[in-house]
Amino acid sequence: MCDYATEEINVIESVFPDSYVYLCDFHREQAWDRWLNAGHNGVQLYKSQILDLIRNIATASTEMEFEEAKDTLKESAHWRANKKIRHWFEKHWLSKSDRWVQAYRQNRFNVAINTNNGIERQNLALKYEYLQSRKASSLSHLLTIIVESFNFWTYRKYRKMNIQASDQARKYASDIPDFLTNRPPHIVKHCFVRWQETINIPSADIDVVDDINGTFLVKSQSILSGICLASNGTCGRKGFTCDETFGSGWIYNGSCCNERPCCKSPCVSETCPKGFKLLSNQTSSTNCYFDGGANFDDTKEWEEALSICSMTPGAYLWRPNTAQEANAVKNEIIRNSNRVWTGANDKDMDGIYTFSIENGPFSVSSLPFGTGSFSSNVNSVCVYIQSNFRGWQWRDLPCSVHQSRYICEYQRKVCP
Repeated sequence: MCDYATEEINVIESVFPDSYVYLCDFHREQAWDRWLNAGHNGVQLYKSQILDLIRNIATASTEMEFEEAKDTLKESAHWRANKKIRHWFEKHWLSKSDRWVQAYRQNRFNVAINTNNGIERQNLALKYEYLQSRKASSLSHLLTIIVESFNFWTYRKYRKMNIQASDQARKYASDIPDFLTNRPPHIVKHCFVRWQETINIPSADIDVVDDINGTFLVKSQSILSGICLASNGTCGRKGFTCDETFGSGWIYNGSCCNERPCCKSPCVSETCPKGFKLLSNQTSSTNCYFDGGANFDDTKEWEEALSICSMTPGAYLWRPNTAQEANAVKNEIIRNSNRVWTGANDKDMDGIYTFSIENGPFSVSSLPFGTGSFSSNVNSVCVYIQSNFRGWQWRDLPCSVHQSRYICEYQRKVCP
């Protein structure tokens, strides 16, 4: 976390590729205050009203609240009457909203650490969260608030989260190893997904660096075989036959990556898998769709969403093909959410975007619909789609930082 210094952010994210830098709340407030106080910007008389509007954006706890607060700002008389405000806030702040809006920091910390300086953080928390209505309080009252309010509620939240993750409060699935029990749920899910993925890595892709200390160099693995999926097949498990993995009737139909078999299902009637649904207008798409992350607690990082979709044989993370399909999915399934993961990604970081179900690249400049707006952050390689007042847009984010809603898609098979 740092102040608004592009050079510093770029250096940090380049040196630590898995990191994502947020903007410090204290320095954000400081930057806003200085700009609004500058006489040449002509907004000193309306500073408090403008601050209220833009602070509502910063403190939005959900993406819906963020969009509503943003719309309120843009509908205000101050926004419409002052070109400088529009240029300043659009260019310098809204374009980087995922670095400072609270909605994009959910579930990242037990305690909301929103500044890069501990003293500044405590000052900010006490001033704006605890003492806003108690400005005339004594030092004794201040200490009482710290001990009885802040410390009490922070510890209570910490204890509750640990109890909920305990094997005495919940039953762990039989396939969860002992070393992953009694851990935070997101840690369990993350480690389990990665652990399962390593089972099928071929030995040829693993080089021993230091056998004594257990250090290995593992080659990057492909996600799925586009050729297999293009033939209505599904990648199986290494060392197992198709019927052992998927059931009687599944047949071998070539090879997938990582020495896995490409398996083809027997012909079945045109029904959707459990939990999937058809669109009411079949001219938009005849495929089946699963709504993942409709509740905020169920939103996922890109890799986990991809894994969940792949658990249904033949399903994959959404690949919107037309504006008609995307609009139908939005109106019937997504509805009140504006950001949804797609299967598009540049996991190889070579500047070429592909969908997880195919190997062929697609051009950002000639998408089936909408426009692409991609981040300069080298770690932003997973693509989501959003609909706003400008229409459909594509954007990218780091795969393992942000949690979003996701759609799983299943292409129905037609029997001869």
